[in-house]
Amino acid sequence: MNLDAYQYGGLNPVKYIDPNGMWIDKSETKQFKIGKKYFKGTVNYGKVTKGDSLWGLASKQLGNEGREINNSTIHNKIKDIKNINNLKNDKIYEGQTLFLGISNPKVRKIGMPLRGGYSDWNFSAGLRGVGLTGGVMLDDYGNFYLYAGGGIMTPGIGSSLTFSPNSVDTGWNVGLQGVAGIGSQIGYSKNGWFGEIGGGSVGCSVTGYYIWDLGNFFNSFGKD
Repeated sequence: MNLDAYQYGGLNPVKYIDPNGMWIDKSETKQFKIGKKYFKGTVNYGKVTKGDSLWGLASKQLGNEGREINNSTIHNKIKDIKNINNLKNDKIYEGQTLFLGISNPKVRKIGMPLRGGYSDWNFSAGLRGVGLTGGVMLDDYGNFYLYAGGGIMTPGIGSSLTFSPNSVDTGWNVGLQGVAGIGSQIGYSKNGWFGEIGGGSVGCSVTGYYIWDLGNFFNSFGKD
C-alpha cells in the first residue's frame, strides 16, 4: 500500500489534478455586496464525492479564478477553503458541501431604477390562444440577457417594459404576466420566486422561456 499523500495524482499533483475525483459542481451566478460596491460573480461550491481531495479542489478553484497553479498557490488556497468552511484538518468526506470561492467578480457599472435588480423588455405574438415570447434583460451590473419561449397568451402582438428587484436566473423560467397599461409578472426559476412590475400592451400570458447570459457589455468602459 502506498501511503504517499499525492499518490492520487501520480506523485505530481500540479500536473495530474485529482483524476478520480467526481466533484459535484453546483456553482451559480450571484449578486452580492462587498463594502460599498456591488458585484456579480460565480459562487463556486458543490459536493464532495469519492476521490476528491482538498489539493485537487484547491487546484480546480485556482483554475476557476484564472490564477497560477503551483505548490505555493495551492497551499494558500487550501488554507482559504479550510477557513471559509471551518475545517479543522485536511479531511473531507463524501457528500460534504464545500464552498471553494468566488470567480469572475464584476463590479456594477451602471445604476438601474431598482438597485441589484433588472429591467425586462418583452415582445410577444399570440394567435388562437398560444404564441411566442422573447426579449432582452439588463441588470444593474451591466449584463445583458436574451430570452425566448412560448405558452398560452392573448392573441395579437404586444410589448412591455418591467422592472424587478430580484436577480436574473439563467436557464428555464416560467411566468404569469398581466398588463393593462400597468402590468406585473410573477414567476418561478431554479432559485425560487421572482416578481416584475411595469407597463405595456394589454394582454395576459402564462409562458415558459429560457434565459441566456450575454456577458457584461460595459466592462470595456473601465474599472471603478
